[in-house]
Amino acid sequence: MIEQCIDFAGPDGLVRRGIVSKPTDAARTGVVLLPAGLKYHAGPHRLNVLLARRLVGMGYVVLRFDPAGIGESDGSLGPAPVRALWSGVEHGLFSDDALLASRVLRERFGVSSIVACGLCGGAITAQIAAASAPDSINGVISIASPVTTSSTDQESRSIGEKLARRILHSYLKKLVSLEAWSRLLRRESDLRGIAATVRVALSPRKNRTDGADVPANFNALYLQSFESIRAAGIPHLMVFGASDNRWVEFDEYVLKTHLRARTECEDYSIRVIPEGNHELQQTRSQALAMSHIEQWLASRFPVAARPAMMEDAAGLTPQARRAPGVSTAGAADRQPRAGVTPKRILLVVDGFYPSTGGSEMQVGLLARAFRAHGHEVTILAPHLDKSLPLRDTVDDVPVERIPYPRIRILGALVLDIRFMARLIARRRRYDAIHVHMAKNLAAAAGLIRPLLPSTLAVKISGAWEFDGGILDPERRTRPLYRLINACVKRADNIQCVSEYTRRRLLDAGYPEDRLRMIPNAVDLERFVPTPIGQRKCKAVFVGRLVPVKALPILLQAWARARLSPDAILEIAGDGPERASLQAQSQALGVADRVRFLGEVSDVPGVLREASVYVQPSYQEGMPNSVLEAMACGLPIVASRVSGNEDLVVHEHNGLLVPAGDPDALAAAIERVLGNRELARSMGEASRDFVVARYSVPAVVAELLESYEKVARR
Repeated sequence: MIEQCIDFAGPDGLVRRGIVSKPTDAARTGVVLLPAGLKYHAGPHRLNVLLARRLVGMGYVVLRFDPAGIGESDGSLGPAPVRALWSGVEHGLFSDDALLASRVLRERFGVSSIVACGLCGGAITAQIAAASAPDSINGVISIASPVTTSSTDQESRSIGEKLARRILHSYLKKLVSLEAWSRLLRRESDLRGIAATVRVALSPRKNRTDGADVPANFNALYLQSFESIRAAGIPHLMVFGASDNRWVEFDEYVLKTHLRARTECEDYSIRVIPEGNHELQQTRSQALAMSHIEQWLASRFPVAARPAMMEDAAGLTPQARRAPGVSTAGAADRQPRAGVTPKRILLVVDGFYPSTGGSEMQVGLLARAFRAHGHEVTILAPHLDKSLPLRDTVDDVPVERIPYPRIRILGALVLDIRFMARLIARRRRYDAIHVHMAKNLAAAAGLIRPLLPSTLAVKISGAWEFDGGILDPERRTRPLYRLINACVKRADNIQCVSEYTRRRLLDAGYPEDRLRMIPNAVDLERFVPTPIGQRKCKAVFVGRLVPVKALPILLQAWARARLSPDAILEIAGDGPERASLQAQSQALGVADRVRFLGEVSDVPGVLREASVYVQPSYQEGMPNSVLEAMACGLPIVASRVSGNEDLVVHEHNGLLVPAGDPDALAAAIERVLGNRELARSMGEASRDFVVARYSVPAVVAELLESYEKVARR
């Protein structure tokens, strides 16, 4: 990745400055990233920085540009100039600057398409710019876009019921805040606004402002520009945080009234981040937002066609391969290949959906692949996030959520009963039911297995079942866990992601003829190799910093390895051992050659810069981090334990060493980092291995076969 500052002058003669991040190869699509309009504090918004670098890793050129010269500067503003400027932002004050930035991207970097992306004030700027010049902007991404303008005292009385109740809830939480009381006593609070909010929230329903009414401060320019974008056929992705008032206003004044609650169509897509706040400041919210943006861009503005080696056993059509994210293909593009009967598949998630968890991300990946292959897919999950609707569409796949009371034990019982009732009522609607995670819903499906004509598959996802779950040796003999295991055993197929998983199931008494070795899929369009000549002398580990990962052994090995002075070890992840590991690196004298990155959202970017991946664990199930490193074309140095042995063939795509042996680990790292040709050949073998066995199409083909071949008793 290359980053540089660029200057460009506008028609007014003033010079603007931006930061361009670009891939080493030429890009076809440019993204203009606009900040949050105006901020009281200085410095770039972290989401924009992370997003820019992730998009560059996908092959897009990105211009991070602050039209106001505030959000990306090293200065600071007080409240007065911010209030004065904000009204102009709401009405497109800087839309011409956004168009100027798009022209600079086209002229200087040769891109053919431009996507304008902004947060809050930047979002409305991007939207108005696209509406005013549809020939200049080819796509819009708006994050937390405001649909109302700054309220006056008179306008503050016109507020929707739902928003008033949310604001009142925030007031109640501030009752214990000394700072809030201090502002109130200093008469800095908006007393009229507070009174109006409380009056609307607490008044009888018949006297309340209907949530469908449009308030006096509704920004008519928002709806006008939104409709202009739709009329011009410009794709538009809207991202909101579920805990943000912007989402409440959009939901009340636009989605439910103007759009009739439809969240997906050819012209626009709406994504809501569970528990996300206004600026999506939490790491989980940022990761989920960036994932939605990446998928949408890959679908609407693909960087390039997938390589020939991705044409695989599953026989995905070229049209399907162009749509790894949100499907925009018509029915003709989703026809199954010759000889394949389209299936009706229900994927069940026993947790939040959508989410950044491993199982949830895997379900989303498989759902899109099944759909691209011509099959009908529905995702079913508990209604854990009350801000999300019971019926939804995520990445063009229907999602249904089952409501239940959040009461311990009783709530789980109600959820199971409603889940079973739904399966029985729709028993002829699905050809296959695949439950991800062997928990309560898997047991409920197994309990009514004789009533279901469809194939029932249950996936053992890994850590939860082994540590505190149904396969934990210390728990599985308890009456409740014995009952759950007995129900899960009634499934037609039990998906094992590794040999270790299979052995644990056999030890727990699961019938061998129902166990199917089908691994997790790896998104080979996100995890892609970098030429070995462009990589740094760097080793990397990604994962939780916990004892089982044997990271003290890795630090000892790094201290003993004879490497070039510029060699760096990066440890990405967090956990209870972080402080002790940092202290150990100081004691070993390698602190200047070891970087602790903490939690990272751009794992592919970290992997693509490395020359070797190291996994020194004492024990593994199916290490996704190793799979992702292999997909990025890295040679692997790993301990000889189950899980690692499933993936690493000694002297072929990596080196295996005894667990807990720092000298052997040091020698293996020395050998790979010291021999570029060996690293290249092993890295290529890693990528080939993942493509053949763990690519999405390969895993989809195995799952479809397992749905056909039912091991009935």
